Amino acid sequence: MKIKTLIAAAAVITAAAFAVSAQSTEPAVKTASAPATTKSTTTEVSKAPELPATGGEATTAESKPSTEEVTTPAAPATEPNTIKVKGETIAFKNTSQEELQGFINANPDMVGTYYGSAFSGTDGVPTHFAGHDYGKMGIIQQAVVGDEIVITDEAGTEFTYVVTETYLATATFTGGEAYLTSQADVDFITRQMNATTEMVYLQTCASPVENGNFDVFYVVAIPK
Repeated sequence: MKIKTLIAAAAVITAAAFAVSAQSTEPAVKTASAPATTKSTTTEVSKAPELPATGGEATTAESKPSTEEVTTPAAPATEPNTIKVKGETIAFKNTSQEELQGFINANPDMVGTYYGSAFSGTDGVPTHFAGHDYGKMGIIQQAVVGDEIVITDEAGTEFTYVVTETYLATATFTGGEAYLTSQADVDFITRQMNATTEMVYLQTCASPVENGNFDVFYVVAIPK
């Protein structure tokens, strides 16, 4: 058995995608962190009015307080559709299976989703993110078990995930497309694709293409 994989190496620009899709049967269990909200504040500033002098003599008037509003702007809402990992913030787009390869080729610092369903953080199924290693997504190769990944949905709501596994697979070109061919690699990716719980897995290439092969790095994370 072999499974087609995304081509994310710098030397290759061609379309490829998985042929197996994930299905959900169990609800998600997660903790969502609500976006921070900053209220505007008003500060009172007192000052004394100036009064005209009488009969050529200087006259001192009692200071009467007046108020002048100084408004502090509210902080902007959390940016939607982002992945925060290892100190890097990566923008993503919910892409279709057919759109993904072309999108990340044109936007190497961004990430796309594999199966076309928008990331929600609450739908109880896995979301597969993929991006180029020569763009911002290359940072995931530094991820280790226990790291946190914060992902925002289209409304800017944050969802925190914890890395439970990293995995290095090898893809092979066949007929102009790239496939995972070893049974261990196929078993790994099939488990993620067919998971029936809320989770994310992130993918980027980890080596240039040599003799028709290249490495693919995966990070698996579950809700905190």
